[in-house]
Amino acid sequence: MCTLRSAEGGDSAQLARVELFVFLRHLVTRFSWEPAEEDKLVFFPTIPTQKRYPINVRRRDQEQAV
Repeated sequence: MCTLRSAEGGDSAQLARVELFVFLRHLVTRFSWEPAEEDKLVFFPTIPTQKRYPINVRRRDQEQAV
């Protein structure tokens, strides 16, 4: 994965937002996911999952060929 660097120094927080947006957009539009195993939420004191919610990720173009 490449990282973007501002030639003028710029605002690094804004650049990080752009990088995150691009990554998430590609993840949502080009890939699908499903839970790797059953997991459940733990409600106190926060809302994490017991097994950290493992997932299987698959490219959408490979999904249609199967």
